[in-house]
Amino acid sequence: MEGLLADLHVHTGRARGRPVKVTASARLTVDAALCEARCRKGLQVIGLADCLAGPVLAELRLREESGDLSTAPGGGLIAAASSPPRSRGGLLLVPGCEVELLVYGTPVHFLVYLPDLAACESLRTALAPRMRNPDLGCQRAHGLGPAELASLAHEFGGVFGLAHAFTPHRGYFGGTGRGLGDLFGGGTGAGCSVDFVEMGLSADVSMASLLGELAGVPLLASSDAHGTATIAREATLLQVERASFQELKHALAGQRGRTIRAYYGLDPRLGKYHRSACKACGWTAAAGDPATLECPVCGESRRVVPGVLDRILVLAGAWGATGHGSSSRAERPPYHHQVPLSFLPGVGRVARDKLLVRFGSEIAVLHRVPQADLALCAGEAAAGIIVAARRGELSLSAGGGGTFGRASAAPRVPPPGPPVSR
Repeated sequence: MEGLLADLHVHTGRARGRPVKVTASARLTVDAALCEARCRKGLQVIGLADCLAGPVLAELRLREESGDLSTAPGGGLIAAASSPPRSRGGLLLVPGCEVELLVYGTPVHFLVYLPDLAACESLRTALAPRMRNPDLGCQRAHGLGPAELASLAHEFGGVFGLAHAFTPHRGYFGGTGRGLGDLFGGGTGAGCSVDFVEMGLSADVSMASLLGELAGVPLLASSDAHGTATIAREATLLQVERASFQELKHALAGQRGRTIRAYYGLDPRLGKYHRSACKACGWTAAAGDPATLECPVCGESRRVVPGVLDRILVLAGAWGATGHGSSSRAERPPYHHQVPLSFLPGVGRVARDKLLVRFGSEIAVLHRVPQADLALCAGEAAAGIIVAARRGELSLSAGGGGTFGRASAAPRVPPPGPPVSR
């Protein structure tokens, strides 16, 4: 068995000169994503989340015909080592899509991963009549429910799950405040199942484990990258036999010795929706405040953006009272907190580029490279900051309301109140 590092939620800003994900950088092309994943971030698996969009599907088809992509035994697409230039070996591309559905009157995002381009074309054919513009990514499928989307995903050999499930904007738990048992509205059948839950940037394993309904449901850490720099800011380490879609499915299901070995991701406090915030008065819940979804300052609860931690604690309390209980974190793979290089004070773009070129991946720089080697490459000051982040010694201020948290070199003061795992 080998460990493959996977970021399964990467968007495409443009493909074949046309816009795809309108909120993503125009520089985030398929080429740019593949090159960033292999040359700078050290990924072995990347999931593209806009593969039903016409321009992306057409580009992938052309790459398949030219030999730049080939179908892997067991599904998925292997990018040739020579494409794009400067790559460092093969990379498994998992085609997928992010789809918006209206659930209990709230827009919610879901992820589907598929084994090949034929399955993408089949799902596109099924969903296109329900979308206003099927050539754009992350479109709403009108008149479709989660049960129907799950059934379609499974019919075409794919897997189905919740995207950034805890975030207040288009996350299932964060947006609806409902439990997993409500997702399918009482629907039953083989197609009605959740194969994974993506945690999102403002949550980690210790937080997700407070919700007993998620016991036994695989968790994923993925970046939801809208630009090249944010690829692999969250990633999942898969323990599999080889790089293929079938091996990914086995790992999600915990079958045949395949499993999820670990997660790498933001300290949740750095996420932009970690704590509740009020747009009316600028209030943000401090790390030590009790969980709240209402503003104690101005009373404008309608303007509060619910925090992920606050929502989870409120749901855990409500579900605990009805017998749901919590799931043990010990049952989950370890979650390794990281402060991305771009968040670190005193580590500029030039130093970041030097470190990535020298050591091959941001994961290696943040977690494994000795301080002395970092110093030789980027200087003593930058090395000291990186190692301080690695040890959890930086001071972190929690994000909220759409603003990311911040890291500073001041000595870390442990926040009071509900602990965030380290």
